Amino acid sequence: MYYPRLERAMARDGLGLHHIAAALHCSAEEAGRLLEEDGLSLSQARQVRDAMFPTARMEWLFAQPEGGRRDA
Repeated sequence: MYYPRLERAMARDGLGLHHIAAALHCSAEEAGRLLEEDGLSLSQARQVRDAMFPTARMEWLFAQPEGGRRDA
């Protein structure tokens, strides 16, 4: 999956993959696989939002581009 708004918010705030891994209590490798291949479950997305962007709306932070592709 691709989460462009999450990616931009992380870049803006100087956050990296290790922050997502910490929020999910997993390795950076596992967090990367979830973001790039499998996508986050609703529970995992909430964990990330609550830990990193608690005031952001879930619908906004994890919105998908048309077709869910990076090049869309």
